[in-house]
Amino acid sequence: MANRLKRLKKLPVDQKNNIAFICGQKGCGKTFLAARLALSLYNAGRRVVCVAPMAGFKLPGCPVVRSSDIGFYYRYGAASLIVEPTEDRIAEVAFKYALDVGSLCLFVDEIDNYFSPHNPNPDLLRIIRYGRHFNLSLVGISQRPASVCKDLIAQADYKVIFRASEPNDLAYIRKWAGIEPERLQSLKKYQKIVLTAN
Repeated sequence: MANRLKRLKKLPVDQKNNIAFICGQKGCGKTFLAARLALSLYNAGRRVVCVAPMAGFKLPGCPVVRSSDIGFYYRYGAASLIVEPTEDRIAEVAFKYALDVGSLCLFVDEIDNYFSPHNPNPDLLRIIRYGRHFNLSLVGISQRPASVCKDLIAQADYKVIFRASEPNDLAYIRKWAGIEPERLQSLKKYQKIVLTAN
């Protein structure tokens, strides 16, 4: 089904186990939007796991894991986690945690670090393809959409596109979203285009 432009006040990732992909250049509002969404879900009692290499998420009272102590939370089932990985292995444990625990919304900032076209994390791939069976929603955030495995873009219920200026990314977005580069380059900070497949 063709993408349609849609104005949304919020991304309904808390419903129907949706997948959202947020992309755009640095400083345009991607992580701000995702962090606000994570906070609203967390405050509403939804289990949230945020993998945030650049520490962009704040959830009051939520444990922050930076090292192998994620194993503690993994064993004892904390309701929500913020994971600020110091190495890829810690992020990988967080993805396994999401699959094992289920019924949560997983936010992955800088998702291209873990889900590149040539080396997609197998647990993230499983979440993207089969997350609905685990009652999982996913929000993937990236500065470089051309560096993200196409499975995420193909499976995303919502694609949120902020300003972009890198030629490779502009060409890539034009290919799958049909948006002209001039339009993307003209977006101001916090302005976005939201596409939905239904």
